[in-house]
Amino acid sequence: MVDAQASRKAYTLNAAGRALLAEQQAHIAQLIERLSSLAMLVNNRSIPDVDQAIHRMRTALNGRLSQEDISPRSLEIIIETLNAAAEEITHS
Repeated sequence: MVDAQASRKAYTLNAAGRALLAEQQAHIAQLIERLSSLAMLVNNRSIPDVDQAIHRMRTALNGRLSQEDISPRSLEIIIETLNAAAEEITHS
């Protein structure tokens, strides 16, 4: 339905649309929660210090892992360090 008084088109749900909306309410709530979480992620990732730290980590990893002569022990240390950092971030 279009509101003739509105400067923009405004629509309303019909009975079938309201029924479908009610039927899908749990799924819609999950989508809204996920979108809110993504918005928070974007906001926090845009903090310059966070962005710089992530960039430095990627650069360091890419530089080290692209070396041909990396030893198994070096790989172990990298993996242990990454796992420890992930654990610490998770519990911060």
